[in-house]
Amino acid sequence: MRIAAQILSYVVHPVLLGTVATFYLLYLPSTYIYYTIPAEVKRFVLLLTIFSTVIIPVLFTWYLFQTRKIISLQMANRAERIIPLVMGTSSYFVLYWLLYRIGTPALMNTVVLVATILVASALIITQFVKISIHVMGAAGLVGILYGLQIMHVADDLYLLATLIGVTGIVGTTRIYLGAHSIVQVALGALVGFLVPMIAMIFGLS
Repeated sequence: MRIAAQILSYVVHPVLLGTVATFYLLYLPSTYIYYTIPAEVKRFVLLLTIFSTVIIPVLFTWYLFQTRKIISLQMANRAERIIPLVMGTSSYFVLYWLLYRIGTPALMNTVVLVATILVASALIITQFVKISIHVMGAAGLVGILYGLQIMHVADDLYLLATLIGVTGIVGTTRIYLGAHSIVQVALGALVGFLVPMIAMIFGLS
């Protein structure tokens, strides 16, 4: 059971937030982006997202681990999370700037900016208290999709329900592994949902 919980923690890792959101916009026929961006541009945007928000942060975190700046890759210590979150925020902002410069649709830019704000929120909160970033990332996807639903940009109730279920499972897993308390998981879910939902509503208004 513990091994399954650890595997799930890696599969639903917060570093994949941007990639999952980008894949949803590009390759699922839920928004106008699916129909308006050429296939080669979709591939470029997805690869750029993976490079900016997955590969660079992972390599940077590995460097911190190798140079003893952090004790473990799990970063159980709140202080260890600060520098990786600074890198994460910077990576997302650079991605937003690049996508804006190459002229991707406004909806795509808005979602990436919202993800940037969410990572920045995790950075700010982590200065004071430990929060479940795993749950925050999963709930962030729920918040983004719910914001799209409210603004009538997408209609994916089944996917929304699935993501809510996944968020609950991730939260339960983090508590089971002893990585977080119930309060830390609840805080991650609350912030992860509310910040992107509100930002999406304002961004699309």
